[in-house]
Amino acid sequence: MRHVVLLWRDTTYIVIPNSRFNSMKVINYSYQSSKRAASFTFNIAYDADVEKAKQVIKDAVISSDLSIPGLPSDNGEEYADVYFLSYGDSCLKLATTAYYTSETRSEVFISDINTRVNKALKANGIEIPYTYINVIEKQESRS
Repeated sequence: MRHVVLLWRDTTYIVIPNSRFNSMKVINYSYQSSKRAASFTFNIAYDADVEKAKQVIKDAVISSDLSIPGLPSDNGEEYADVYFLSYGDSCLKLATTAYYTSETRSEVFISDINTRVNKALKANGIEIPYTYINVIEKQESRS
């Protein structure tokens, strides 16, 4: 065997020569685990209620039939919290990690969570901002 073949989640095959693979650090987050995780970042408007948005996002994740509790806690496992990560150029950035079974395709799970959060934010009047530009045309003065 002169190379390692990895199957990426979008069904892309990655071929890595052993000479490169032997010098790489390999991290397998799902090794011997029946669950997988996906990280999500959601943008909300600066004037949005951050605490309400965090709860709306968490409720949307929990409402998914594909989502499972996966964060270790004293009572077993629970759903991850939603965190206010940073200020963006035109938004506040919130993030969470959501867990799902290894039998579920990643793209199906990610699409389901994104769709649910999008609908939930809109239904709760929380603006999802987008970048826009105002163009001002300056007229030259004539002498």
